[in-house]
Amino acid sequence: MSNKKQEPLVSDEDINDPKLVIPLGAKMIRDIYEASRAKDAELIQQMVDGFIGVYWMGQEASKKLITELLATAAAAGYKPTDR
Repeated sequence: MSNKKQEPLVSDEDINDPKLVIPLGAKMIRDIYEASRAKDAELIQQMVDGFIGVYWMGQEASKKLITELLATAAAAGYKPTDR
């Protein structure tokens, strides 16, 4: 789970914008959400691919790859959950 405060994908200003009231507006909102979902899916796929790589690597290479994966996740606003 992200520990970073997530801003809404569509702001109050966007919601009140007259251009979103017409049918094209619904498509615009869908496109905003789909672009966000695509970014999330890309990050998840990178993590899955990385963890598969870790499974097959030696210990030093594993640590390096995990460090890179965690940096990628941190750049997207994710960090390990406190235990």
